[in-house]
Amino acid sequence: HMSTLHYVSLAGLKKPVLRASVRHMYGFLSTQVSEDGKKWHEIKTTGNVNDQIWRKWELDLGLWTGKKILVRFTARPQAATYWGEVKNIDIGEHVPPAVAKVGDKVLPTDLEPEGGWVYDFVDKRFEARHLLVNHFQSLLFKKAYDLSTATKPVLRFEHAWLNGTSFVDISLDGVSWQKVWTRIFHGKRSNVMRPEWIDLSAYAANKWVRVRFRHYSGTYNLASNSLWAISEPRIVQYQAPKVLKAPLKLTISHFEQRGLWLYNASTGESSLNKPMSSSAGSGVLSEHF
Repeated sequence: HMSTLHYVSLAGLKKPVLRASVRHMYGFLSTQVSEDGKKWHEIKTTGNVNDQIWRKWELDLGLWTGKKILVRFTARPQAATYWGEVKNIDIGEHVPPAVAKVGDKVLPTDLEPEGGWVYDFVDKRFEARHLLVNHFQSLLFKKAYDLSTATKPVLRFEHAWLNGTSFVDISLDGVSWQKVWTRIFHGKRSNVMRPEWIDLSAYAANKWVRVRFRHYSGTYNLASNSLWAISEPRIVQYQAPKVLKAPLKLTISHFEQRGLWLYNASTGESSLNKPMSSSAGSGVLSEHF
């Protein structure tokens, strides 16, 4: 294990936290706190997985507010090939994220990727690209959201997928998370960005809500095709679609075009710009009218 040489006083800190960046390969890597150097309290432990990506930890030290503590990191190998690394360690005051309002525009810099997420500047989207099997990657909104004045807030985004499993999680304190949306894409793919809406009405009374996307590679990785792409994520107020009365002549303005449809203004026709298999997406005009 690796332990601090001196006691650290938390006096003066209202909400003390321990921050560190960690990564490891198999085995268990844990963080522990002690007041006397004899009895240790475990506050965080990794799973026994092959996780070679740097993860940022922010661990609550509220149980020891105003006290003097020792901190140590303990590694427990579970395989012949094992290593663990820790860097950027500090103890200080918790700094809450800025708070955004429903309807605020979200820029790429407003999202914090962890793991293999990369931003594609050509397609203007984040992509989770897994180098390992059985692996999680997260994409976190840097800001929390004030939903207290929203009557029916919804999380809206567009996504495309290839294998793996995807999740959307909600947190009311930045520490504990609960899944509100899950999609299993094993053996499935979509080459076309498709819209998704997630109802957040259950959290409408809260002034502090954080959202994150997670993707699990399962038995797939980048070499064997595992990908989740996300663009234009935002939290907005739900607006019911207009109801049009028939009989009605439908024009292109009544449709939301998705996929590879192209509208020919001179002929008033919509068509696919190239042949495409059903496994890659339908490219059909949306029926939202």
